[in-house]
Amino acid sequence: GRVQSVALKLITEREHEIELFKPEEYWSLVSDFTNTENKNIFSKLSLFNGEKVERFTFRNKTEIDKALNIINKSKFKIKNIMMARPRGIEPRTHCLEGSCSIP
Repeated sequence: GRVQSVALKLITEREHEIELFKPEEYWSLVSDFTNTENKNIFSKLSLFNGEKVERFTFRNKTEIDKALNIINKSKFKIKNIMMARPRGIEPRTHCLEGSCSIP
């Protein structure tokens, strides 16, 4: 019926998108520092050469190796520690009618 043809159209469009998908290589950098108290501090590289590091900043092994050479020759000092909350939907309290919510 009418519902099946719409659902079939959505499925075939999605299958076509999947067939056209071309995976792209990218690299990210995670660091493991040891402080003076021998405690490990893990961090993900977010800035490099004054620019924000995004998913496709380092597209291959050569690019990440160049960045590693620069980073390994550098000295580091922790300026700020921030606690990040996991992304997601925060739980809410709802009344029975669903018309009021308390964040």
